[in-house]
Amino acid sequence: MRWQHRADGYVWAVPDPGEDLTFEQAVRQADEHGCERLDLEALQATLVDGEPRAVAVLGPASADGRLTVEVSDDGLTAVLHVEPPGARKPRLSHDDVDRALRDAGVRLGVDRNLLATLPLDRPGSYQVASGWPPTEGRPGFLEYEVSVDHELRHRVRDDGSVDFHSVARMPNVRAGQLLAVLVPPLPGVPGRDVHGEVIEAPAGEPAVFPEGDNVWVSDDGTRLHAGIDGLLEIVGEKVSVRPDLVVEGDVDFSTGSIDFAGDVIVHGSVLPDFFVTATGKVVVLGDVDHARIDASTMVWIRGALVGDRARVRCNGNVKIGTVREGRVEAGDSVVVEHETLGAEILAGVRLVLPSSRNRLAGGVVHAGVEVIAGEIGSIAGIPTEITIGRSPQEVELLALLTAELREHSTVLERVLATTTPLRQEPERIAELQGRRREAADRLLELEASLRRRVGEIADRLRQLDRPELDEQPGRVVARQVMRRSVRVRSGADVVTTTRDQFRVVATRVNGRLTVVPLAQQPAAEPAPAAPLAQPSWAIRG
Repeated sequence: MRWQHRADGYVWAVPDPGEDLTFEQAVRQADEHGCERLDLEALQATLVDGEPRAVAVLGPASADGRLTVEVSDDGLTAVLHVEPPGARKPRLSHDDVDRALRDAGVRLGVDRNLLATLPLDRPGSYQVASGWPPTEGRPGFLEYEVSVDHELRHRVRDDGSVDFHSVARMPNVRAGQLLAVLVPPLPGVPGRDVHGEVIEAPAGEPAVFPEGDNVWVSDDGTRLHAGIDGLLEIVGEKVSVRPDLVVEGDVDFSTGSIDFAGDVIVHGSVLPDFFVTATGKVVVLGDVDHARIDASTMVWIRGALVGDRARVRCNGNVKIGTVREGRVEAGDSVVVEHETLGAEILAGVRLVLPSSRNRLAGGVVHAGVEVIAGEIGSIAGIPTEITIGRSPQEVELLALLTAELREHSTVLERVLATTTPLRQEPERIAELQGRRREAADRLLELEASLRRRVGEIADRLRQLDRPELDEQPGRVVARQVMRRSVRVRSGADVVTTTRDQFRVVATRVNGRLTVVPLAQQPAAEPAPAAPLAQPSWAIRG
């Protein structure tokens, strides 16, 4: 009798022709073969009619060991699955492993160190071979030949007045100008799978010109040119040349508020509660009345900024005819052509009222370097606050961080009132169950989070709150008169005028903030940036 262990898990009894076995002999052979759950009736039927039948299952002790190699679909890895034999069967050997790998066609990237230490006496799966994937070629790309940076050049004369004939450079392009060049892709590096076969590397994807409006591609398809004179605009995957956005009248209900990627010119006024936002410059020929202007490079308002809800914010320079209340923020300088009354002005470099007849009265001014005006303060003694020597943005950041530190510290104190007893007696936490334990864990996590944040804010404040920064040179120039009730601050020093003083400057003398006659001021160090010049693209009329 032959005993076959088939894939379905059953042992089949297959009679040998001419063999004459008794039932007892057949049962003994089945037992010696390691059969379990022997079906005696099926065995008896096989002895009678000679037909093969499933008569038992093979016991674990008689199971053969199996080594199966599984190669991934991409051919880059081979995993060996080990099923050790039963106690009655011979042990698996490393020769069996080599044979299994050969049968699976694995020839490359075999980890021989792993195979030498592979345990074959217990079940397991092991990655025993690895190929290397192909490296995709570098894709093609666009190499731009133009810049979109905004630059503003201007000059301050020795007497503090401003030369408005300096040149302003804007990011315009000319018709036919080369904008970008198409760089072709590079081929990739082939890989190998565990069978030793080459895996071809895909070439880099070629780039395509993201054509937008008013551009054209050269005949050979490699160069992008401007089709018109205008402003270069790159938005996502589109390159365009577009003219300035021009609003012929007011920004009001007929137009709605404006949010534009480029430059905006408003021939009228911006009416209450509307806004104009631009990624370039904003020019308003009329007034900004209780409205908001946001620009990246420059703001020029030929009329007045009016109202306590009026706001102007710009990373570069700001030029305004008149400011009455409202708030002006400039990363660079602010120029006011006539007067500013009761306004809040934050200038990263300087605030300049260029004429000796200009007036700065009331309100609050922060300027990084200097403030220049004809008349500062008012006859009526309205308080005028001026801070110089530090970036106003930095001053505001210090205030915000200080407030946040105070708030977080207050919350931390309240949390510590609960968590300190818990940390001092850990056994109390261990006794808590269910929701009480979850609440305690959350409080401890909140304490840790608050401690981290308080430490971060304290570190940032130490970086910002450096006394030497408060000693930076700066000045407040009154080219005609500085009225009483003008308060000038530089670092920790404060001076307040108690009477009208003519042609004076508030500056540091021998390390102290002092108001001295303009003719006696110390020699000024070179200023880091000049105030706003008259732009060459100014609209006349």
